[in-house]
Amino acid sequence: MGKAWISNLVPDRQQGTAQGLYQGATGSAILLAGAWAGLAWRSGGQVPPLISGSTAPAVAALSLRTFR
Repeated sequence: MGKAWISNLVPDRQQGTAQGLYQGATGSAILLAGAWAGLAWRSGGQVPPLISGSTAPAVAALSLRTFR
């Protein structure tokens, strides 16, 4: 969904740059999330599920509000 959204926002001559930036940002976020979860899991394994469980409803509400 993100790639299609980006392709609609950006002119044809800038598609490569826009898609590259989008994929780079996505990959960086995934890498940081994985590193954070790995470090937080050492503390007993309770922190990552608590944080993700508490932020998921807020992200869902924001997504519903934004993409209507």
